[in-house]
Amino acid sequence: MSTAVSNASPLIALAKINHFALLRQLFQNIVVPEAVWEEVVVRGAGKPAAEAVLSAHQEGWLHQQLVKDALAVAVLRATLGPGESASIVLAREINASWILLDDDLARAQATRLQLAVKGTAGILLAAHQAGLLVDLRAALDDLRRRGFWLSDHVYRAVLAKTEG
Repeated sequence: MSTAVSNASPLIALAKINHFALLRQLFQNIVVPEAVWEEVVVRGAGKPAAEAVLSAHQEGWLHQQLVKDALAVAVLRATLGPGESASIVLAREINASWILLDDDLARAQATRLQLAVKGTAGILLAAHQAGLLVDLRAALDDLRRRGFWLSDHVYRAVLAKTEG
């Protein structure tokens, strides 16, 4: 179990497919920067992810935290969204074990900064490998049905990791 900083996308996607609780089972602590809280809870009020995040916050395993280095966030904002930029900087500031990101550019930047990255499909794979999710294919298919973009290459690669 470990601490993960999350961008909005994995929170929203997992809530949409009713697998938000996997985050608690896989990570000891989820931390979100203010920009992600704003996107998911404030602007997303009434949606499944807002309710899930608020519930997790009340239960004490998801926390909001301010990013200290506003300049670093501003530099990343040249190419990334506000939540992605703040998540990357916060993950470095608190020395998080994981950063949860789906956007390819954000993942590449986080990897360049030597952060361990896991996306929504990777979270589902980890849950499957830990025996927390029985039907990985059904969860991936549900993501796609609900509008989450998942390339055929990633879809096949994730499923291939369960074979053999």
